[in-house]
Amino acid sequence: MGTVQQLIDASLRLIGVLDSGETPSSTEANDAFAALNQIVSGWSGAGVPIYQTTRDIIPLTGALNYPLAVRPIKLKSAHVTAD
Repeated sequence: MGTVQQLIDASLRLIGVLDSGETPSSTEANDAFAALNQIVSGWSGAGVPIYQTTRDIIPLTGALNYPLAVRPIKLKSAHVTAD
């Protein structure tokens, strides 16, 4: 998964603002970041789900509870494997 800056750079290349290998000026990057925030706000206001999938590996030590670093809104799956 890329960073926000990578998304912005790729988007600016896709619409022809940047050539391959170029990076945006700080003004272009700030404008694109503001536009991205407006898009995400619009999607959020319209009820479009914005999410990311992460994979965490938690060693089992015999504890009763295993706190997660980030509380998931939805746990998609879990499984146990033996080394």
